[in-house]
Amino acid sequence: MPVGLRLLGPVEVAGRDGTAPAIGPKERCLLAVLGVNAGAVVAEDQLVDALWDGAPPRTAAKTLQNYVLRLRRRLDGCSGTSIVTRPPGYLLDGLVDVGRAESLTRQGRRAAEGGDLAVAIARFDEALALWRGPSLVEFADRAFARTEAARLDELRESVAEDRVAAVLAMGRHHEAIGTCEALVAERPLRERRWTQLMLALYRDGRQADALEAYRRLRTVLTDELGIEPGPEAQRLESAILAQDRALLTAPSVRSPARSAPAVVPCFGRNREIALLLGHVSDAAAGQGRVTFLSGEPGIGKTRLLAELAVVATGTGAHVLSGRCLEGAGAVPFHPFAEAIDGYLDRLHLSPVAPALELLLPRRWQQPSPSVPRLEPDELRLRLLDGVARFLAARATDATVVLLIDDLHWADAGTVAMLRHVARNTRGRRLLLVGAYRESEITGGHPLHDALGALRSE
Repeated sequence: MPVGLRLLGPVEVAGRDGTAPAIGPKERCLLAVLGVNAGAVVAEDQLVDALWDGAPPRTAAKTLQNYVLRLRRRLDGCSGTSIVTRPPGYLLDGLVDVGRAESLTRQGRRAAEGGDLAVAIARFDEALALWRGPSLVEFADRAFARTEAARLDELRESVAEDRVAAVLAMGRHHEAIGTCEALVAERPLRERRWTQLMLALYRDGRQADALEAYRRLRTVLTDELGIEPGPEAQRLESAILAQDRALLTAPSVRSPARSAPAVVPCFGRNREIALLLGHVSDAAAGQGRVTFLSGEPGIGKTRLLAELAVVATGTGAHVLSGRCLEGAGAVPFHPFAEAIDGYLDRLHLSPVAPALELLLPRRWQQPSPSVPRLEPDELRLRLLDGVARFLAARATDATVVLLIDDLHWADAGTVAMLRHVARNTRGRRLLLVGAYRESEITGGHPLHDALGALRSE
């Protein structure tokens, strides 16, 4: 990103001449708070609390104003970023590397789902290049940044894994081996990296090394956590031992405009895929329904959703995908915003209704001429109704398949949206599929009490 605020590493501002203007620690902290909440108003008392870590001086309010004025002078005309006064505080308007990384990640994942693997790898590389170290590194221990820093670093790790998946899908297994070894060394508890390493080694004619990688994984998990590898890794080991020829076939690279996208096979899941395709057929016949995939980490829920997306797209269905984010700082309704935003982006469309505009990440709190400031209850109802109407409209000309992953991290608003959409599946060509970790849906979780009602929708 040539200009703008950078949070993916030390906090800094990149100017149009390629240099970062010198900014003091308090000003960087102020920018970090505004950047974490980019596009939303941050109240003055929240900024004061963050700047002085809960122990502000008596002159804090006046000092904050001075910091804002100083930053405005430094940012003016050089970075494409500005600080806007909007009661009861301020908001950051402009370019932030976080938004660029998220956009590139979405583009890469959509390209991978569509079979354009070269484009997917290029987008993932662009996204990864934006990180200059741990996100928000100098403020990661502060309350305002802790959740966001963890989320952004998780994004970086998952993008690195998505890139390897695309490289493997292109048949470049030899190239993937070194990357996989480096990734498992960095994060040895992430099983997906080990299964990617096993597959790369096996395809490279190194069966013994692939099985040794599984043994290394098992040692790490038993020593560190006292658990066995998950079902996906176990199935892959069994397939390697059986010398399953399906493991040697990397999906061909296809143009998404010509044929179905390429994916890495989901081992041992033919029955589940067949059942889900039956649900797609039911929805296509106007018998909309809600279904769930539940199980423990590593069982392959996300892979099933990805394969379902591929096959359903091949039938002509509109496929929308989103996932819940971990942590209390997640944007409300995020999986629906991500799903709709991604769908519209694929069609090169802009939001088509005020209610939908309110859903887009980091924008929903902002008033505008077309979106007046609403009371919370009225805003919530408009959001729920706007999404349901949007999906129903899409279902008039084709089947709609809505996939929501990681529901164990759903906030109360997301669960309310889920129930509202589920009620609108009846008699429509709409299939809603959710996935969650069963062990984490306990009493008090927003989804716990809603599951029975959702299954009956």
